[in-house]
Amino acid sequence: MLINDSEVIMAFIQYWVTLIFNWVFQMLIALDRLSNAFAFGNSKSTVSARVGYNALKVRVHKHRHYWARYWLAMETLIDFTFYPLDGPGHCLNALEDDCEHKHELGFDFVRILLTLVIVPACVVLIPINWALGWAKNACNA
Repeated sequence: MLINDSEVIMAFIQYWVTLIFNWVFQMLIALDRLSNAFAFGNSKSTVSARVGYNALKVRVHKHRHYWARYWLAMETLIDFTFYPLDGPGHCLNALEDDCEHKHELGFDFVRILLTLVIVPACVVLIPINWALGWAKNACNA
């Protein structure tokens, strides 16, 4: 069986797209961990895992503190941002992947720093992730 040129070109394109996608993914995780360290968190943990931990803590212990809504709102924003690529529950999935690290609740200043990291990042990533999710679904169809 002969391989035609279009199959070779498609294999080449698929290889490079996968390579670039994996590189971008690793860079985003590194940036995520750097952002968490910037907000006085564990440098080996991601912001998503930290938010997932604190949102889960709020749900389990039914906290009524003023900061309880903060963690739930950040979890909703992050989960929405990554929904097309990861499906529902991005923060809780990140927490499962990151369970051996200590997560910090932080104080008001830390929550302000996290907000300054999370909100602009999500504003930028929402259209990118949703476009990537659309492209991923289109390729798998």
